[in-house]
Amino acid sequence: MVVYMDYIFIENMIINYLILYETSCILRKKQKAYKNITSSLIGTIYVCALIYFKIQELQYVISKLLLSIIMVYIFFTPKLLKEYIKQILCFYFITIISTGTYLTVIQLLNIQFNKTGTKALIYLIGVLIIKIIEKETRRLKVKERKRESFIFDVILPECKGYGRYKGFIDTGNTAIDHKTGKPIFFIDKNKFTNKKDYKRIITNIQTINGLYSIAGYEIDGIRILNNEKEIKINAIVCNSKDKLENNLGFDMILNYEVYNELMEGCV
Repeated sequence: MVVYMDYIFIENMIINYLILYETSCILRKKQKAYKNITSSLIGTIYVCALIYFKIQELQYVISKLLLSIIMVYIFFTPKLLKEYIKQILCFYFITIISTGTYLTVIQLLNIQFNKTGTKALIYLIGVLIIKIIEKETRRLKVKERKRESFIFDVILPECKGYGRYKGFIDTGNTAIDHKTGKPIFFIDKNKFTNKKDYKRIITNIQTINGLYSIAGYEIDGIRILNNEKEIKINAIVCNSKDKLENNLGFDMILNYEVYNELMEGCV
């Protein structure tokens, strides 16, 4: 069997470069091209030495793990161990996805690819798949971040101190008291324990189906704040019919009426 070292060299340089590049994209830590080339070169020299000199020790798992650790360190030069471990795990993840794509294509088409260009193309397809995963993951993170930016501290003045809650500005909550025009907040019925501190009223809410009545508590001087801004507002707080199920940790739904005043200049 004839082995062309130049093909092996080029193939491994391309594959290593793509894997390291995509690892940096996933971690959002773009690196200089020369660092990628240096790290890829080390991995390529390893493979070439393994084939050319037939060094058995280089085939051991421990040596391959050591190689990947060195490549990741040269590429990222991390300062923290936690960050370094995350980079190594991401590198393995990208490698598995890329290699898996290559093997899947071979199995599905039932053929063997011997040309370097074709192999690199298949690995590039794997990189494109990872790009899609990266884009979707980033989109979800941005969406979650946007949702979290609508979470604020809410402090209700109480006779015996203050009640502190997490409030979520719901763009769908436009409920206001028909008589006073005060915005209406909905609080988790299991968290609202100091109702006796406030004046209980029956409020009429205007909806597209007309007016309907609901019991609530008229509270003045509610503080809504984050690290950058604070406002005070008079509102009516009503118990929610059900427990507020969410993964953002809020226990109160705020009215959209406070959006412009609260969000302007602070998010």
